[in-house]
Amino acid sequence: MKQDQTIKDEILKIIKEFSMLKYSIAAVESDMDLSIQRIKKTGSAFSEPRRQRMNFLIMKLAKMITENRETLFHDQSHGMCRVVIQLEPHESMTITVEPNVQQEHFSS
Repeated sequence: MKQDQTIKDEILKIIKEFSMLKYSIAAVESDMDLSIQRIKKTGSAFSEPRRQRMNFLIMKLAKMITENRETLFHDQSHGMCRVVIQLEPHESMTITVEPNVQQEHFSS
């Protein structure tokens, strides 16, 4: 039972960090008021390390999902992947991954 709670806590931590990274990257990429110089500085100092961290979290989450028999499925109609995590019999979470996240990240 304690191991199940540890897994649940780890998954929730990953999901929270994943969500924060996703929104912070989107904010940088969509802010057209930033100067070119600031975008370059931000892109080199902020976006790429966060992209790498996001990819790492996706891989870690996918590994946890396969190890713990949760489900990952691809929504072909929208070109997205959805991760469904069953935390309790009555409680689940779904993460939708944008189409620009390559499918290979999930195939481990």
